[in-house]
This record gives sequence, structure tokens and C-alpha cells, in this order.
Amino acid sequence: MLAVKEDFIQFVWLFQYFNKEKLEGTSGEYIEVIKPGTVNTKDGPDFLNAHIRIDGVDWYGHVEIHSSSGLWNAHEHSGNPRYENVVLHVVWEHDLDILRGDGSKISTLELQYRIPVSLLEKQTKIFNSTSTIPCKSFFDDVDPIHFKAMINRTLYERLNQKANSILEIYDACKGDWEEASYRVLLKNLGFKSNSEAFYSLSKVLPLRLLRLHNDNPLQLEALLFGQAGFLEDIIDDDYFNLLKHEYVFLSKKYAVFDSRLSVLEWRFKGVRLFNLPHIRLAQAAVVLCKLPHLFSYFLEVSSSKELVKMLSFSLPNYWKVHYSFSNKRKVEHSGTLGHDSIDNIIINTVAPLLYSYGLQINNESFCEKAIDLLSGCKAEKNSIVGKFNQLGFKCSFASESQGVIELYNSYCSKKRCFSCSVCTSWLKSPS
Repeated sequence: MLAVKEDFIQFVWLFQYFNKEKLEGTSGEYIEVIKPGTVNTKDGPDFLNAHIRIDGVDWYGHVEIHSSSGLWNAHEHSGNPRYENVVLHVVWEHDLDILRGDGSKISTLELQYRIPVSLLEKQTKIFNSTSTIPCKSFFDDVDPIHFKAMINRTLYERLNQKANSILEIYDACKGDWEEASYRVLLKNLGFKSNSEAFYSLSKVLPLRLLRLHNDNPLQLEALLFGQAGFLEDIIDDDYFNLLKHEYVFLSKKYAVFDSRLSVLEWRFKGVRLFNLPHIRLAQAAVVLCKLPHLFSYFLEVSSSKELVKMLSFSLPNYWKVHYSFSNKRKVEHSGTLGHDSIDNIIINTVAPLLYSYGLQINNESFCEKAIDLLSGCKAEKNSIVGKFNQLGFKCSFASESQGVIELYNSYCSKKRCFSCSVCTSWLKSPS
């Protein structure tokens, strides 16, 4: 039997790509589709507010899509009030009559004999693709405008997802955008390996406490490294012992010693030397020392170039020749925050914060500023961006690479091809 994905049936229904001649339900009722409904992106039926005429009677309600009728019960829709107003059940294969809570039968439309063979062949080609980007084999056949439109859409989807997470942090900070910005900054400096550890550190070492020492870089660094649990060892290193001495005094003064993290919460294996948490903490210390009112600075910035200039700080001399307290660099580092580090802060901290703030206060200008900042940063270099480079799409700016990353993570890797305009434009083409 031909395998058909449910989102393909949704695509067919949305664009009405099926034979509507003498359209009948599985019980022989005559069906007219006046309005297919609008796509539902939340829980509940797949299409909302449809207008369906059944045996001459107008029905206004929702449409649910399944590959087979029996999935209605498998998905536990029976008895769910969200589905009580479904007026039409659209399926690939009908294998079971579905009843409402009052015992009345829901009209079912079976599509397996009504979809053009050419369209089914294209669906099968996508379904059987073994490539991590399922549309790889026909990517060149798609007008680039559809791809650009899709990555613009996924850029906004990515920013909205980040905004949801940031607004949760903002709520946890009791409406304090400065504290929230500090937590987001630290979390992002941890990258994937240590993001949770950095975030935990931000919660046990609040920004208000660090601000008391922003005029003393050594004390600020001591608090960060001490609360991270990195000053527990006995090391024959003057700088380490100086930080440790400062931390012992300050941690007792502020009663934070017992809430410090354990070194076991940090990951070191597989982390590149320049991404080790010691280096990222040293960078955080410099940024927080120079910019104690993070969010206020971010709000006032006008361009990515201005941000780069603002964040071009030099690390303490110790970190020019060390990766950690026990790991010396073979070659002395310039000591400045590199362009990649600054771009990372702009892409993953500043732009999402401004976008979140714009949503929170309902001011689109901050959302637009976030996009402008991303458009002013060079595209990221990673395996995902590389995959699309190989297909012929070269990302120039972070606004494009962020869209590409989201496209791959949320659509390509999950084979949500029939919700992607790149794939649907190919499906709709006559060839």
C-alpha cells in the first residue's frame, strides 16, 4: 500500500488538489467544499472555520485530517470538546466510521482515489528520500524566491521561539529586563555543552551583586569563578590564589558560598579550548564590568557595527596566555573578544532580547531593530549552513543563516516537507 504522510493530506486539502467531481462522503452523501478553513497552528482540529455543504445543508465548523479514519480514536479525539465541532473528517483511507459524542456520524471524505498520480509520485519521492535535506534532488528546480521566502519565515519562527524562552526568564526575574539580559548572556556563552551550567550560575550569582563590583574587575571575576566552583582546588598559581582569596571574603560577605556550583556540573570533554568555560567566564566578566547596565546599552544601540565597537574589550593579561588555570596557551592570544564571539553575542543574546522586548511591549520597532542587527552580522559557519551552501545557497548574513538553521531543525530533519514552501512550490508545479 502507498505510504502517505498526514501533512501531505493537509497540503492537498489546503490547496484543494484533488478531483472534486461528484464529491461524495463514505456514506454516499453529496459534499461541496465552499471554504476549506484556515490552518490551525495550535491544539485541536487541523483546519478551523470551514464551510462545507453536505446534501444541500450548510455546515460551519472544523475539518480534521488523518491518513486513516481509525486514527481519530487512536489520537483520542472522541470525547475531546475541541473536536465536537468537526463537520468533516478528511482521510486518505476510510476504515472506520467516526461518531460524535451524541452518537451522530461525522461525514468522512476519502481522497486516495481522487489525488493526481503525478502528485502522489512526487510525494513518494520526498517520503523515500534518504537525504538529510529531502528536497535535495529537486532543489535546483525550485525558484530561489520560494527558498528565500521560507528562510525569512523560519527566521521569524526562530526568533519567536527564542522570545518565548526569554520571556519565561523575564518572568522568573520578576519583570527585571536587566537581570533577564544577564541570564540570557551567560546561558548563551555556555553554548550547547555548558548552557545549563552557565544559566544555573546566573541564578546563584545575581547581577545586582556583580554590579557592586563592576569597578573592580578582579573581584567581579573572583565572584564568577568562585560561584562556578572553579576555585576549590589547590593550585600553585598566583592569579588563581588571588581570585580564591577574594572569593572567600566576598562569598562570606554576601552569604553565597553555600549556593556555589560544583565543578561536576560543567562539561570539559569534547569542548574546544577557546570554548572552555574558563575563557567564556573571563569574557563575561569583561562585558559585565564594562557594561553593568546590559539591557539599557542594548536598547540604545543603533547598528551591529556599533555593537562590535562596544563589545571589543580586552581580556586580562592572564587569559591571554591561559585557557584555564591549569592549561597554558602555546601561543599568546591578543586578549580581545574575537569577531566570532561578538557575533555570537549579537546573534544569540542582543537580537533575541530586543525582539522579545518588542513583543512584550507591543512595539514593532524593536523587532525590526533585532532583524537589522542580524542582517549586519556575517552568516554563521556550521554543518547546517554548509549543507545548504552545497546546494547552491550561500548565506551572507546571520539573518539568513538563522533562518536556514531553523528550516533544517524544524522542517528538513523532521521531514515536515509539506509545510515548507520550497517543497510545496515544487509539488504545485506542473512538471
